[in-house]
Amino acid sequence: MSTTAGSGVEVVAIDTPALGDRSYLAHDGEVALVVDPQRDIDRVLALAAARGVRITHVLETHLHNDYVTGGLALARATGAAYHVNAADQVAFDRVPASDGDVIEVSPVMRVGVLATPGHTFTHLSYVLEAGGHAHAVFTGGSLLCGFSGTGLELVVFRLVQAVGAGFLFSNSAAIITDAFPPNERGRALGVNQVSIVVGAVSGLVLGGLITSTMLTLIVVPVVYTYLDDFGSRVVAFLTAGSRAKKEAAQKQGAPQPEPVPAD
Repeated sequence: MSTTAGSGVEVVAIDTPALGDRSYLAHDGEVALVVDPQRDIDRVLALAAARGVRITHVLETHLHNDYVTGGLALARATGAAYHVNAADQVAFDRVPASDGDVIEVSPVMRVGVLATPGHTFTHLSYVLEAGGHAHAVFTGGSLLCGFSGTGLELVVFRLVQAVGAGFLFSNSAAIITDAFPPNERGRALGVNQVSIVVGAVSGLVLGGLITSTMLTLIVVPVVYTYLDDFGSRVVAFLTAGSRAKKEAAQKQGAPQPEPVPAD
């Protein structure tokens, strides 16, 4: 997929569907910049050759934990400047990039650096300007949600998530209403709601810690499942003693069967 940004600048997307990932090459007909290249840089080099342009700048929006970047290899192969966030701790030479910086790519193209932390703490976005006007923004992973690769997918997935959350909330209340006697339902429902709020708040903190340690795909489903059932677990724990006492009292007060005389 390619789009013309104006002033003769073309932006070409290089898709990797298996990873839900896109790299980008933007050029003015002579020089090009590349954003977030995959490790198989032959695709990028072939595209640059097909367009008859020279790659002079390689930009990383963030350090990638889900695949091996081709940024360093591409920069070394082409002699391009390799731009990485100045705050990232790396063991290779790079051109440090910080919020507010402006990268002069060519007389036609320039790139503004914008800090967009969230997907990672040091995430950057790049605003491509051509002819004095902003024509594209390379947002990397800052607008992603789970496995969504586009803005439309993000909205659709969020809507599905909201519907699922509504079902879960209704289901937990229904289970509590059915399982607890009338005199205990108020307390059980209150504890359930408090637990949901605590889980939602702590989930944001845990999510940041998990994604920063590269365990997203393994741990997040487990943590989410546990927090989802957290309210019911707390209610069951707090009321187990009183329910056991009531059951014992009911058994003691129940009439005993008459003994059957032996023949």
